[in-house]
Amino acid sequence: LMRIIIWLLFPILFVSIIFSEHIIVLLFGDQWLPASSYFSLLLFAGLLLIIETLLRTLIKSLCAVKQLMYITLIKRILGIVLILICSLINNEWIILGYIISCALGVIMNAYLYAKIINCQIFDIIYSIIKLMIPSLMLFVVLIFFYCSISSIRVLLLLNILLVLFLLS
Repeated sequence: LMRIIIWLLFPILFVSIIFSEHIIVLLFGDQWLPASSYFSLLLFAGLLLIIETLLRTLIKSLCAVKQLMYITLIKRILGIVLILICSLINNEWIILGYIISCALGVIMNAYLYAKIINCQIFDIIYSIIKLMIPSLMLFVVLIFFYCSISSIRVLLLLNILLVLFLLS
């Protein structure tokens, strides 16, 4: 299940990160172009949330709901404190605080899952990274094409072909 979800959603999110400016302009117009950087950061946080949710589902399936409740409570308190601290620094840092909070959630869920199945947290993280390699390769290829090709139509066609290739 984790493999299918990562292989389907991550390429879509990576393409959205790269084309965030074009998506924002297409949906909302040129006046919203500065929002594209926030959109990209929130999409990256979405990648982390997907992994956290998948790990949480695996933990629930192993009937470790009580331990998950305690870990989730700690994650949420840390996340809120982190976001509040970032908001005191600068309002633009709130998204960075949210991304760090999501990353902490992934690490804490991976720790609990590793503890439950009696393995190392690095094994869990390594297996997640292995699942992400095709999507990361797509991301690198898309960035290369995005930087080297000026025609948006050619670039979008190449992106569609790459996504179809990876999904096949």
